[in-house]
Amino acid sequence: MSVTLMKPRLGFLGVGWIGLNRLEAVVSTGVGVVGAVADVDQERAESVARQHRCDHAGSSLEDLLGADVDGVVIATPSAAHADQAIAALSAGLPVFCQKPLARDAAEARAVVAVAQERDLLLGVDLSYRHVRAFEAAAAALRDQVRDVYALDLRFQPVPHYVPTHAVEVRATSGGRFTFGADHGPTDALEVFAADTNLLLLEATLASPDPHLPRGHLTAAEAGEHAAGCRAQRLVLTHVSDELDGARAVTDARRSFGGPVELAREGAVYEV
Repeated sequence: MSVTLMKPRLGFLGVGWIGLNRLEAVVSTGVGVVGAVADVDQERAESVARQHRCDHAGSSLEDLLGADVDGVVIATPSAAHADQAIAALSAGLPVFCQKPLARDAAEARAVVAVAQERDLLLGVDLSYRHVRAFEAAAAALRDQVRDVYALDLRFQPVPHYVPTHAVEVRATSGGRFTFGADHGPTDALEVFAADTNLLLLEATLASPDPHLPRGHLTAAEAGEHAAGCRAQRLVLTHVSDELDGARAVTDARRSFGGPVELAREGAVYEV
């Protein structure tokens, strides 16, 4: 007797930067095939579907649930994850979801409960644990003991798709480092990060997102925030692969007027 193993036909909900990268990783490793594609931008969904010889493209989760797929991969704005995961699981489909799974613990427990009730696979992408920078940091902590000094931490809510806070770290020496986290345009940083020594901001978008609410910045917007904070230095992180790093620095420098650089693995910054 011979057994033929079929690759799962997957429905991809959301094919922006993260979702498209995940789809291409699935295809390139051969662990699954593209069974359906859905995105709020239907033209994008149709384009991605054509590239992968898939004849089912739509604009919503309902479109995926009506297709012949064996599982759903979710890469939509974070606030929608829990409801979409529950809907897919309730329809009898395993789910692999971009982090975070939910906006709070109660929502996360609700998703897990449906997966357990239906006896279906539920996975969450926490791939950052395998990023080389994090692995190197963990190794350094294991192999080397350094002096620890007192630090003061402050937090400031910033607009994102889930509750998110900017963080300020102040050393006993007086040096200040402010990390904006993932966030859209906000006036809150002008007071919170005023005169900070080092401002670390995301530059996810190549151009401003026309959809509201905003959850990310362009490089130029990061520079505007740095200027409003009167920061001494600006470091850009989370730069989209759709945006050339040199252009991101140029855009940010033009709106900031101060020193700008890209975050890099292993970098050390003194404040």
